[in-house]
Amino acid sequence: MYKPNNRNLELLKYLQETINELADPLEFAVWQMKLYPEATSGLYLLSHELHLIAFRFFMATNELSNKEAELYFDICWFFNINAGDVLNQSFSLEDRRKGFQNLLMERRDELMSYKDFQDVSSVRTLELFDTQHGTNHAEKAKAMYFRFANSLVKIDGNVSHQEQTQLNNFKDVLYSAKVSTGVANEQEAATPYAHKLDSDNVEKRQLNDLLAELSLLIGLERVKGDVSQLVNFLKVQQMREAKGLPVAPISRHLVFYGNPG
Repeated sequence: MYKPNNRNLELLKYLQETINELADPLEFAVWQMKLYPEATSGLYLLSHELHLIAFRFFMATNELSNKEAELYFDICWFFNINAGDVLNQSFSLEDRRKGFQNLLMERRDELMSYKDFQDVSSVRTLELFDTQHGTNHAEKAKAMYFRFANSLVKIDGNVSHQEQTQLNNFKDVLYSAKVSTGVANEQEAATPYAHKLDSDNVEKRQLNDLLAELSLLIGLERVKGDVSQLVNFLKVQQMREAKGLPVAPISRHLVFYGNPG
């Protein structure tokens, strides 16, 4: 029977508790937004992304230590990820590490082509869920993923320049990038004032800032609700398109009429 290293148990327990908390909201959001053609469990999606995050850091240096490999093996065992012979502890840790590293190098191009290497889709999905339900699941997912990545990089006590750069880049992916509606680029080509706006160097404003400004206006409850629904719908359509799923055609030209307020 597989036995994880005791030093990894605290992290494993934290990951399990956090994933158990996030799995149901993520699964509901994925089902509601129809992001996958078939039902997909939140537990699978979250543990799968831990799997890909580990690959992302291993690829950054083309080298992994015994302690890094062992943490990854413990994760695979803990979340029932099929990892083959690397979980067979009748082989030495060194032999299992070398075998796993060789496998990564053989599949490097295939693994690096995955879109999930450039994004953390469960975080983006939970951000949309939080917007609709007033929760903070996305922040908990970000903290979990970053703690895992940070532990993976520092577990052997030797942080290389490549690993630190990769950790910084990953933090930017988690905390800086937001799901975009894609509205601005499409409208820019259609408006006769696009060139004038660019030449005047008008500051680009973030979607969240604009929505917050709208919410502060007095009245307009119907307009606020319609805009919020449209934004969420466009985000879902963008995520479906990124996964190669069909999207619904929609006109983005709207007229709001009636008495002021």
